[in-house]
Amino acid sequence: MCEKCGADAPEEKIAAGAPLWVVDRVEGGTAVLVETGGTMCEIPASLLPAGCGEGAAVRLQDGLWVRDPAAEAARRARLSDKLARLLQKNQS
Repeated sequence: MCEKCGADAPEEKIAAGAPLWVVDRVEGGTAVLVETGGTMCEIPASLLPAGCGEGAAVRLQDGLWVRDPAAEAARRARLSDKLARLLQKNQS
């Protein structure tokens, strides 16, 4: 069990509004997740939902990792906007 993210924790330890984690990378059979506060956690990649790869947003709910498409889309939009502003600033 990962003490940082609570993977495989009993259901009662998983708080409502579980923290958002982003898949940083998958190396072999291990997924490296980063919580929005910067905490990193390694879990077996097999615990992630099918199709999760780098950049996927996931939350731990009822002891299972679930993908959060709304958070993922919002995160990608923020990053895209930030990149556009940086590029525009560099052109000035």
